[in-house]
Amino acid sequence: MSLELIRSKLRWISPATLGIGLLCFALPFMDVSCGGQVMRFNGVQLVTGTTIEQPQMFGPPTRREIPGEPLARVALGCGLVALAASCFRKRGAVLSTSVASGAAFAALLALKLKLDRDVLREGQGMISLGYGVGFWLSSLLFLGSAVLCGVLASGAGRSEAEREASDGTSTPELERDS
Repeated sequence: MSLELIRSKLRWISPATLGIGLLCFALPFMDVSCGGQVMRFNGVQLVTGTTIEQPQMFGPPTRREIPGEPLARVALGCGLVALAASCFRKRGAVLSTSVASGAAFAALLALKLKLDRDVLREGQGMISLGYGVGFWLSSLLFLGSAVLCGVLASGAGRSEAEREASDGTSTPELERDS
């Protein structure tokens, strides 16, 4: 199997991993537990915000609006940009896919750190936070896509003749034989 064929097949892994990573936003992203009650949020709820009902000892439950998290929006937006860029075959598009995927991963990591810090500061040990399969899968898929596209964009695995041809320093014999 030629090197170009391998790279061609690897090229289509990135849109698939990004698409699956974006679909993971519909899966459980995090669990918040306090006093025996557990609230589960998916990634879409973190992006758009949601309304929760808090039970009251006397009377009907109260509704509380929870706004969307800006870092979750950034992660989703970067994931969408990476998916769009991954549909093009140019080297610049592959590099853009790598950068956008890395930014989506970084935004998810920053989101986790921010939420952990907020719960620690405001929960005073009464609230615990757990991350679900959607968070971990999307993080790993964004990171994997960033690494794969970075390798493809850097030209790792290209033959010397391919590197010289892309640099414009190839010899006429190589151009004629190609």
